[in-house]
Amino acid sequence: MICSKHTSNLFHNVLRWASSQAVFNSTNIPDLKGPRSLNAVAEKTPQPNILGHHVITEECLTSLVEDKQYYETPILHLLSRRNNVIATLTDCNGRVLNGTSCGAEGFRNARKMSTVAFQTVGISIGLKAKKLGIGAVRVVFNGLGSCRLPVLSGLNISGLKMISLTDDTKVHYGHGRRPRKQRRI
Repeated sequence: MICSKHTSNLFHNVLRWASSQAVFNSTNIPDLKGPRSLNAVAEKTPQPNILGHHVITEECLTSLVEDKQYYETPILHLLSRRNNVIATLTDCNGRVLNGTSCGAEGFRNARKMSTVAFQTVGISIGLKAKKLGIGAVRVVFNGLGSCRLPVLSGLNISGLKMISLTDDTKVHYGHGRRPRKQRRI
């Protein structure tokens, strides 16, 4: 779902458009013909369809997705910790609808942190969401784990549509908890 202007290459598109519109006069100073405002140039440049390179605007928040507005779509929270991944499906107000984890899917000990376990969690929560009649979700990541891509591929396999990806990981700046003591073998 493209919801606003492609902003990462907008400046390059403006320069590319301006160089194609330049007419050189006798003093080698280019004169631009046509509109000179940035908005007019942005309207004329084609916007590529690249995932993750657009900014959410008011237009996006009011757009309909699966007959619901953006802010009314359910949210899938993915909590990635050191030894487990917990997926929780909530409605737009935060009430829990369903949930699963690597341990709940039958993986124990070191197998819980494998990509197969992550993908299984994605497939399982996707099928549970489909059973509840949910076709599209917003995905919110929390934690610095390596589970992101396998869980997303599992959601894709289950047929669940992902509208937006958000990282909600808290970053602590100094004076936090002491780290766990180093394991000695």
